[in-house]
Amino acid sequence: MSEAPVVLVVATRRSLVDRLVQGLRAHGLMSFGTTSADDSVRSVGLLRPEVVVIDPTSDECSTLLSNLDRSSTSLRLVAIAESEEAAERSREMGIDEVIMGDDAMAVVEAVLNLLDERHASLKRPEGPARILIVDDEPDVLKLLAEALTLRGYDVRLASSGDEALDVIERENSINMVLLDVILPGRSGVEILKELKQRYPQLAVILMSAVADSHVAHNARRLGAFDYILKPLDYDQLELLLFRISL
Repeated sequence: MSEAPVVLVVATRRSLVDRLVQGLRAHGLMSFGTTSADDSVRSVGLLRPEVVVIDPTSDECSTLLSNLDRSSTSLRLVAIAESEEAAERSREMGIDEVIMGDDAMAVVEAVLNLLDERHASLKRPEGPARILIVDDEPDVLKLLAEALTLRGYDVRLASSGDEALDVIERENSINMVLLDVILPGRSGVEILKELKQRYPQLAVILMSAVADSHVAHNARRLGAFDYILKPLDYDQLELLLFRISL
């Protein structure tokens, strides 16, 4: 289990969230980002972050702040303010650090300062989590690879179950597999069964465009970490991947 502090980034702009998450991970922090108000509230309860980075003018952050009970936690807040008015509002709200503009490095530095001595003893990660995506649709592979690479993951691709098995045999550093149900040749469920027999500790998430309770039940019975539906919600997917990494 990783002992790195957890940081949650909540903002409206996906590009800003991704830049901050990458910057924080580069400093050995376990960071997660979302643009969703509901996901931000759920993530605080599930991940228990030590620091939350917010845009104080967004509706998402208003929802999050209204649900936080800071009196009972050691949670610290960093605000990204794009105007003096927003900065003043942030200070009135009791936010610990206010950064003007969207300077990612300044935000990361503010987070590290708030973590105080705790970040000084952090061990650098050996590298980002390596994920194998298995899908026979090139467009799906491309979109998933781009989305997860932006979030700091090391991505490998396969377009069939047999190709996936070859990749994992060659690269024993694969941590997680996103595996489509419908594949040429053997199905995703068949590949899942073989993967769990060969590599019982490997985390596999089965994905499908069709909700099928029988397939979902069978997948979990065979050892899948979870079963998710396409089109994928990337915030929810990353939360799932984060849970695997703990």
